[in-house]
Amino acid sequence: MNKSSPSVAIIDPVGTKAGLDHYNQSLLMELKAMGCEVALYSNFLSDKIQSSSEPFFKFRKKQTIFSLYKLMQEYRRSIAACKNSGIQFIILHGFHFNFLDAWLVRKISESGFKIILIVHDVESFVFSPNKSRLKRICEKYVHKLVVHNEYTRTELLSLLDVKTHSQIQIIPHGNFLSLATEKLQKAEAREILGLEQEKKIVLFFGLIKPSKGLDVLLRAVPQIDPNTEFVIAGRLRKHSFNVYNEIIRKEYIHGRIHYYLHHISNEQRNLFFSAADVIVLPYKKIYQSGVLLMAMSYGLPAVVSNLPAMKEVVQHNENGLLFQSDDADDLSSQVNRILRDDQLRIRIGQKEMEYCGKHHDWKVIATAFYSLFS
Repeated sequence: MNKSSPSVAIIDPVGTKAGLDHYNQSLLMELKAMGCEVALYSNFLSDKIQSSSEPFFKFRKKQTIFSLYKLMQEYRRSIAACKNSGIQFIILHGFHFNFLDAWLVRKISESGFKIILIVHDVESFVFSPNKSRLKRICEKYVHKLVVHNEYTRTELLSLLDVKTHSQIQIIPHGNFLSLATEKLQKAEAREILGLEQEKKIVLFFGLIKPSKGLDVLLRAVPQIDPNTEFVIAGRLRKHSFNVYNEIIRKEYIHGRIHYYLHHISNEQRNLFFSAADVIVLPYKKIYQSGVLLMAMSYGLPAVVSNLPAMKEVVQHNENGLLFQSDDADDLSSQVNRILRDDQLRIRIGQKEMEYCGKHHDWKVIATAFYSLFS
């Protein structure tokens, strides 16, 4: 590799499991255009970033002791590949800060690389939080820390020593405007999915776990225009759907809901975002939302909880609607309002796309990352 330019790799076993394939490719493509040597080690093959003849990581829906061992072997292979390619900087995504994360950053650091860690979640929504481990990882092994908004930065600052604060930089999550060019006509998408053309469709999309607030949406359904049906699309993570089935049974709303409780492929995602009239993100806690930016990139009007991280992106009545978090009555009111006002949906959809282009541009984001390579 040309050592006059930074050489950077992303190691990411999540990839297509949670939409990070677009993030990784978009960032690396822009860094490559700026002169960086780039590499990607994930669970998919990229036609944009040269890597290997097969994915370094296997796509796994479930983790077992054996698969954990295999994952550690895959990490070792990717680190060795970075070494052989002369990589200087390795970018990692941080969500859980479990023992495997601690092992990985120590291994990478001891191998002589500089780590750029993107802290997506300060506190895991899947595993028991371990703030002391997060603190040790960030302070001992990481070259630079990246967060996507001020809320996450504030939360992280409260855990770290003052001497580490200067290592944190806010770099927004990028948009999905390039994916939205694949959007289908609403009628075509609904025909493929088998959804009624004359109904209004509300979408709930993404990994299903307690913090995502699906229960809030389900409690709101009886108060939402009866000409509306709901699509729930996403896989469950260490969580049972029974609690939601109980609400559905109690509220007599089974006939209004379409279920897609599995991993959603990119092709299916495009169908859902093309077919829907509105997306609802009733989160109870969130640090940032790629699903929100995806919806906005599609011009799909979003109704979201008024949490700090969401309010950094959504301006009420401008590029989305906010409702009081965990308040099913307020949620139903906002959903009814936007479903009954065609012009409001059109205006918000346009504002969303404009916002994504202006504030979440990948060229600007890559420039910010480039400044960390020193």
